[in-house]
Amino acid sequence: MTKAKCGTLSLLTPDEQVTVLKQILKRHPEFCVEAEALATNLLDDISVEATSEEVSFRISRIGIEELDARSGRQLYGGYVEPTEAAWELLEEAIADIREEMGRRVRAVMEAVAVKICQGIVVGLYDVRTTGSDDALGWAPDFPQGAATSTVSMLVKLFPADERRAAGRRIIAGIERKVDDWVEMLEWVVDQTVAKSSVKSGVRKRR
Repeated sequence: MTKAKCGTLSLLTPDEQVTVLKQILKRHPEFCVEAEALATNLLDDISVEATSEEVSFRISRIGIEELDARSGRQLYGGYVEPTEAAWELLEEAIADIREEMGRRVRAVMEAVAVKICQGIVVGLYDVRTTGSDDALGWAPDFPQGAATSTVSMLVKLFPADERRAAGRRIIAGIERKVDDWVEMLEWVVDQTVAKSSVKSGVRKRR
């Protein structure tokens, strides 16, 4: 009987499984502590190395075929420059990883968000010179641009009085791996802190 029930669960979509979980927790609030611990462990299971490898892989696999399909004269009119198309494809490749970074901040897991940010920067640094006729070859400035915008994005998510310290933590953990970019990243942090207003950030400390 147990196997049959588990088999039914496996047939549900992710959204349907979430609905089942919510109903179980509503009926059995005593499970909330265990569920919270499992959720925390899941969100915390991140490493700089794994993230950087994933970023490098996603960027490197965007070949000329995808670029050709996105650029040039479009079926419904208009023309897209190869460089514009390359930037779009590369941005899309790491968009969900950057979103995960923000999600960790909202979950009050800043240390994990910092690791994700570091992994993104290292991954971008590792592919900065690998472009040829692929998407990266048409957007050679993408790794540097995406790295600076990612660091700035995360710094802004911290409370105003913590942003400079957060920026320093990001850089301090990877400075030997991205030595050519350290000065640039430090400048980005300084500029982000200077431009950020006291009212910015996604949350206030309790």
